[in-house]
Amino acid sequence: MVQKAVRLTKDDDGDGNIDQYGLGVEPSIIRLTPFVWSNGGELVDDEENPTRLTLDTPAAQEAMQAFFDLRDKHLVMSRVRSSTRAQSPRTRVSSSTRST
Repeated sequence: MVQKAVRLTKDDDGDGNIDQYGLGVEPSIIRLTPFVWSNGGELVDDEENPTRLTLDTPAAQEAMQAFFDLRDKHLVMSRVRSSTRAQSPRTRVSSSTRST
């Protein structure tokens, strides 16, 4: 996924600013969840009766680091959080390319 996102990330006009990001994922808990689960972690201590978040476990910490590395190390996600309406069509992921 990282390699493909890197190839899709582009600075079309060479001005040093990314014009197209290879990955359009908002840095929020709901978007982080699949990363935690795919790394063998959980978000809460008990799914039936949750009493605390478990983002301090090694699996969750590794997943969060990988998630934020997409933005900070690989530079394939925008650092700016903006609404879809405020984004240009080039930086927004087209609804026709999203899987449902």
